[in-house]
Amino acid sequence: MFDALAQPLRAQIRTGELAPGALLPSESELARVAGTKRYSIRKALFLLRDEGLIEPVPGRGWSVVGHGETTPRALPRYREIAAELRAAIAVGLLAPGSALPSEAELMARHAVSRATVRQALALLDVEGLINTHPGKGRYVRDG
Repeated sequence: MFDALAQPLRAQIRTGELAPGALLPSESELARVAGTKRYSIRKALFLLRDEGLIEPVPGRGWSVVGHGETTPRALPRYREIAAELRAAIAVGLLAPGSALPSEAELMARHAVSRATVRQALALLDVEGLINTHPGKGRYVRDG
């Protein structure tokens, strides 16, 4: 959901419609236009910050980062975990119908919080790659 909210701003930045140094509209204005709450907009802005596209300007809001001012950050951890699982599914290491590692296993393997693991799994669920069976675990979706 937050990625979908970030997408229009990401596109405006990449096409140059929002130039380096430009201030973004206020979080309140972005929320009003998107028809959502400020909290959701803030999470979307954090995604863009993590991608190295924007940075906070104390007392002023968010500014587009100029080319060469910073190096783009690596993918957020949840996206790295999702990418690893997606690749395992693609090459058949996790076959259709097979169980995914538990949240605890993924937390230990990647040294991340449960919330980070759940974000990665939610992303795969939205993409239609996995199913969740409450009390039983998560499985690779058949066909």
